[in-house]
Amino acid sequence: MLPSARPAGPGGALALLWLGWAVWLLVQPALLASDDALFFADGLSRFSVLDFSPHFPGYPGFIALGRMVWALSGAGDAAQALFFTSVGCVLALPWVAGWAAGRGAFAATLACPLLPAVALSLLSDGAGLLFLLLGLGGAMRGRPVAAALALGGAVCCRPSIAVPALAALVWLCWTERRRGAALLAAFAAPCLLAFGVVLVKEGWAYGEEGMRFLAGHVGQWGNTALARHHGGWGDTLAGLPLGWPLAGFGLLALWQGRGGVAGATLAAGLIWTVALQNPDNPRHLAPLAVLAVLAARSGWLRAALATAGGVALLSSSQLSPAPPPLAAARSWLAEAPPGLVLTNQGVTLLRRTLPTQQVADVWYGATAAFLAASATGPVYRLTGSRPDEAALRFAGRVPGEADLFLIYTGEPLKGLAGSPLAGRGLRPLGRRLNGGEIPANGSFHRF
Repeated sequence: MLPSARPAGPGGALALLWLGWAVWLLVQPALLASDDALFFADGLSRFSVLDFSPHFPGYPGFIALGRMVWALSGAGDAAQALFFTSVGCVLALPWVAGWAAGRGAFAATLACPLLPAVALSLLSDGAGLLFLLLGLGGAMRGRPVAAALALGGAVCCRPSIAVPALAALVWLCWTERRRGAALLAAFAAPCLLAFGVVLVKEGWAYGEEGMRFLAGHVGQWGNTALARHHGGWGDTLAGLPLGWPLAGFGLLALWQGRGGVAGATLAAGLIWTVALQNPDNPRHLAPLAVLAVLAARSGWLRAALATAGGVALLSSSQLSPAPPPLAAARSWLAEAPPGLVLTNQGVTLLRRTLPTQQVADVWYGATAAFLAASATGPVYRLTGSRPDEAALRFAGRVPGEADLFLIYTGEPLKGLAGSPLAGRGLRPLGRRLNGGEIPANGSFHRF
């Protein structure tokens, strides 16, 4: 496979846009936005999959990258190190896309409306996507062994990206038949090293935890196509700005890219995402959006992706720095009278940071119902679903970052209008109403 002509650089205007985008992301507060981010922060300090530091499968590549960033950046704590790692990986994506496919790919990737949510999640998505793009870029630029090595690094950083990464590897091995053994070795080397270290540390209990995690994700709480509790990818697209038009452009890119490495990777990623990813998390669509940019073979389609993505991003983002919705809700609850918090949003993070509140996980419906029935103080419901009752809204900052809603009972909370919490994404939707019943069957999606 011969390398193609070297793509042109992004140009001064695009570089300035990227610089503004970088500043906007970097001035956001480095705050944990979910339980998974908390588990990653714990993993940077003390790695143990069995202790959820982080959760299975351990993400050894991402943990190693985060520790390296922590050491080199002088970050004050694990959360800040995660922030620099996640944001830094996302900021590199337009440059890698531009190296792989030219100026149009740089612009379309820069305008992808879901990338800020990936960056600010402080999770492994950005690192996995960065290594996947490096692998595809290597394949498109005629560097197959380096591409296979990068694909292995993607799996180490984010194991759930293995399906599209393997599709790219199969394409490489098919087009480079004489170097198949070298490509397989390059892909396997980082994977065996990273997960071998985890297995040695955790022992065979690591396998048992893996079986428990996979069974739970696929068949119980993962909200996959095999065990859908609520919603679906159609609802996710409908809730995103210009979600359906962007999806249509992505399908056109899939058609244009058929036969190429980016098209094969996009097809595998689409099947994996629809079947086994949770539509409650729109950031799972970000790899498909970026892969569509590389798969597109016409300038007009990349221009359409860039235009629609830019409009969606600018029309639905908070320009001023703001905390993530969970952090804003936590700050609000920290100043509220002690009571019972019913939620399935950041349960572990709230329990750790709200010593004055009792936090109940509504996944365990019977326990939550008992605690609510016996509560003597205020009862707060924190949910990601827009409730029928009046509620307080903690707004997402960017497309793909879900709003949170708080419904509470008890004495009216005084001084809300003049509170320092004003302007932190809090939106009153109406007067205070009592909360509803707690389902006994664990219907957690209502919370």
